[in-house]
Order: sequence, then C-alpha cells, then structure tokens
Amino acid sequence: MTYSQARKDIVFAISPKGFRNALTRLLAENDAAVMKEIFIDLQSRLVEWTLVGAVGREEIRAAAGTLETRLETLLPAEELAAAKAEAESIRTANSSYLCRMHDEGKMGFIWGHDLCTGYEWSFRRGARFVTSNPAKINLFRLDFPERWAEIVAETERKHPGITAEEKVLWCWIYTVRDVAKEIRPIYEASHGKYGFVCIQPNPTKIHAGDTQAMIDEIRFFEAAFRDIFGTDDPNIVYKIPAVPAAREAIRTLKKDGLRLCITLNFSVFQHDTFGDIIGYGEYGDFLVLMGGIIDDYVKNELIAQGVDEKEAVEISHNAATYILNRSYANNRTKGIDPIIMGGSARGAWSIAAVLCEDAAHPVALTSMANMVALYDEAPRANRDVIRQPIDENILHTLLRSETFRAAYELRGLSDETLLDYPPLQKVSKSFIDAYNETLESLR
Repeated sequence: MTYSQARKDIVFAISPKGFRNALTRLLAENDAAVMKEIFIDLQSRLVEWTLVGAVGREEIRAAAGTLETRLETLLPAEELAAAKAEAESIRTANSSYLCRMHDEGKMGFIWGHDLCTGYEWSFRRGARFVTSNPAKINLFRLDFPERWAEIVAETERKHPGITAEEKVLWCWIYTVRDVAKEIRPIYEASHGKYGFVCIQPNPTKIHAGDTQAMIDEIRFFEAAFRDIFGTDDPNIVYKIPAVPAAREAIRTLKKDGLRLCITLNFSVFQHDTFGDIIGYGEYGDFLVLMGGIIDDYVKNELIAQGVDEKEAVEISHNAATYILNRSYANNRTKGIDPIIMGGSARGAWSIAAVLCEDAAHPVALTSMANMVALYDEAPRANRDVIRQPIDENILHTLLRSETFRAAYELRGLSDETLLDYPPLQKVSKSFIDAYNETLESLR
C-alpha cells in the first residue's frame, strides 16, 4: 500500500466499511513509513473533507491511537515523537485556525499551495488547491531531476516526433496531472469547488499578445486533461494574464465553460476591467493580486525618496491590503464580487494582508509552504484588514510611490500603459525566462 493509496482509501474514505477495511490492510502490511504519514493525516484538516462525515471524530481518534500504539514498536522513539509533534503543530497552527474559522463561517480565508511539490504539508493545515506557472514547474525540473527525467521519457514515448515547444506543454501537463490526481478526492468532496490545480500557457505567446494562442493552448490543455482523467470535468483551473489581448480569450473560454484564474494582476484598473468579464459565482473564477511584488517596489521607491528603511518596510506591507480594499469596494459598487487571490507572498505580513471576516465573499491566498510556516511561528491577531477603513497617513506615504499610485488609482494604468508597468514586466520576464530555460533543456 503506497502512501498515496493509503491516504485515498483511509483519509478520504466515504464509508465506515471502506475506512475500516483499508485501516486493517495498512496495519497488516506493517509499513512504518506509510503508517506514520497516515497517523499524522488523521490528526490534520484532511479528515474534514470526507472522513468526519463518514465515520465521525471518535473513530478517527481511535484509529490514530491504534496507529500510534503500533508505531511504538516500529519506530525509534525520537521519530515517533517528531510525528506526534507535527500533528500537534498542525492542530495549533494559525493557518489551521483560519481554515477552521472559514468552515464555520467566521473568516473569509481560502488558500492554495504555490508549488508542484510539498503540498502535503499545506493540505494538512487546510490548503484547498495548488497553483503552478512556468517558473514553478521549472523549479520542479531543477529540484527533482529524476522525476522530471521520467516525465520527459513518458512524453517522448507517448508523443514521438513532436517539437520541443510541444514537449514543454506535455511535460507541464504530466507534472500537473500528478498533483491533480493526488488532490482529486478534495475536488469530488467539494463538488468541484476546491481540489484543483492551476496551469498556465506558454508565456512567450501571451507576452506577444496572441489572443488566439491563449485560446488554443488552454483548449489543448483541457482536451489533454479530459483524456487523462476520463472525464469532461478535470480538476484543472487555467491561468491567463490580465492584459488587453486576453479579454476576448477570456470571454471565449468562459463560453467553453472553463474555470479561469486571471494572473499578472497588480492594480485596481485590472481588477475593474477583468472583474466585469468574469463576474462572481460560488464556483467562480479568480482575479490575482501579486501583492508581494508591489510591496517590494513600494519599499524600494520609498527608501530611494529618503524614507527611513524600517519605516519604508513597515509602510510597504500595507500596499497590497490597500489595493485589495479599493478593488473590493470598487467591484461591490458595480454589483460584482469576484474572488481576488493574493499571491507572491514575501513573509508573514503577506498572509495577514489578505484576511477578512466575510466567509461568503472570501479572499484567496496562494503561497509556498515556507511563507505559511512563518505566519504559523507566532500568535496572530487574525483580524479583518480588507474591509476596514484605511489609515490616511499610511496612504499618504504610499502614494509617494509611483508603482503604488499606478496600482491604487482606478485609472492609474490603462491599456496603453499596462504592458510597460515595471512589476508586470518583471514577472512576465520571469515566466518567459523559465519557459525558455525549460525549452532549451528539451531540445
């Protein structure tokens, strides 16, 4: 029984009989490594998806106790102690608390793991989806060369004679496929609301403003995932950039019934424009705010203007919050309320910057696990910041930053100036560079 299979059969069991049979099998196999992971899972937020409803908390606690007893005979004392400490850290983590408050209708907080590996840590603490982009998949390629080599070999075996550009796309598909399979039970348990993985098309065509290429590649992805999963409802969300050339592509793909994540968003202007297109629904699309990038630019610009470095850092941590605050208020006046997904987390403040208490209209967050770990290190106020009045003194200083001013003012950017906006150029270049690096590795 692999860990993946054990997790599916035990942690995501949908019936008492299935749960008990799978647990009995796991105990019979006496695999300490798998038992340890399931022992931790049974004390994590993973059980909230199906298991609590299937067997109840008392039987879950009893199963964890049974595994602990067995592990006492199989593991060194220090290793079992570490597993118990991990389970306790999950129980007391700020991130776990926020997710519990969301489930209870007291906090509008949903978050996703921003990498194609290591997502078990995040999902144990309440993460609900996974995101990827060309840079994240290139990191996967570099960090896990043996697994990447297997994916490349699979691509070449199944699709002989394809171009290097086509090979990149298939390698991306198979990388994302592996993650999507693992979290598919969450997609099914949430009836398609969560448990998805994001994938993004070739950024060089996007940067060139090729509307039809955006449409074609996302349709190509969708067809591939439908075939892989044998369903017309794969648990995939498609990223597309918030640039002028994407508007018609988004309208077309929405008619196809696809769920979208509008990335490369930095500004109220973009949220205003693209919010009108995607609207809002319970299973809605997402608008991104790459808030950490904005924070970085604001900090550096304020320091360059002579603001004390410590003060500039503290003030810059409000930049993303104030943009979110204005975007939500602006969209609400128009009668729409799309979910904005904060991204590019730079530290604990990036998480605090997106908290709100409106569970019906949440803010999403995408973050790598190390940033969430920083947030979990110390007690937090966990207070609503998005819908609170802004501090005029802080805003006055923030407006000294040209980057912030362009992002904050409704018409601070336009179709004519957007592609020259430095944060957008920086992130777009990072995507293109990562794509080209991956492409060269496959030639």
